[in-house]
Amino acid sequence: MRRVVTLATFATVAAAPWSAYVRELQARVAAGVQATRRCHKGVRSDPRTRCAPRLVEDALAPEDAVRLLEASHRLDWHRPNPRHRTEEAEASVLEDDGLALVKKAWERLADELRAHCDAGDDGGTGRDLVEVATLLKRYDSRAPGLLGAGLPQHTDHGRFSATVLLSRPDDFVGGGTRFVDHGNATMFPRQGGAVLHGALVRHGAEPVEGVRVVLALFYDEGYCTTSVEFILEALGALAALAVAASLAWFLLFVDTG
Repeated sequence: MRRVVTLATFATVAAAPWSAYVRELQARVAAGVQATRRCHKGVRSDPRTRCAPRLVEDALAPEDAVRLLEASHRLDWHRPNPRHRTEEAEASVLEDDGLALVKKAWERLADELRAHCDAGDDGGTGRDLVEVATLLKRYDSRAPGLLGAGLPQHTDHGRFSATVLLSRPDDFVGGGTRFVDHGNATMFPRQGGAVLHGALVRHGAEPVEGVRVVLALFYDEGYCTTSVEFILEALGALAALAVAASLAWFLLFVDTG
């Protein structure tokens, strides 16, 4: 009798942390599924993704724009589409001083997006706006290509977008961001100025003569980070299960003698 009681007590004590782990796992899965549905299925129906374009003249001070422009000259640029005279570079590979300027612009424009587009729904995650991608783009009329040094009308990933002009005004002629959904309005920020808008607002970079360099910032809501983390954790768990199943099959059915 004493042994039975001891075993029962041991089983109860051992099961307690397991039960807590299962409850925590269930809560994380539920939150991840909800965030994934909200993030990926709600983009088209979210009116904020069509937030009207706005000109922001002080995303960076002109001297900061010059510093970031000079830092960009040290990057490795690539052409995502050989037909366009447009090159890209990841902002994440900038040195510390360049990254600090990117962060400054990111935060300044995030404040503008909160005020102008009602951005910043964290979905209970404690995280506000998050980065989708941050790129440097260079439009160079001297580069080879069949099309001009610009981009045709398009939409972006995420929910919100912004571009900061880094080039000096005398570096190029033309340019600007044109919005076909808003009466073909074209916005021309000064050096360090920016244009922001909802990601599903169609827009394009007008061709330039010369070289025009911009910092392109793409934002989404905080709960989309929860969605990405959930998907990665789920893929990791599936990979671990596959490895465990393969090992079990090997041990049970493969004759190693």
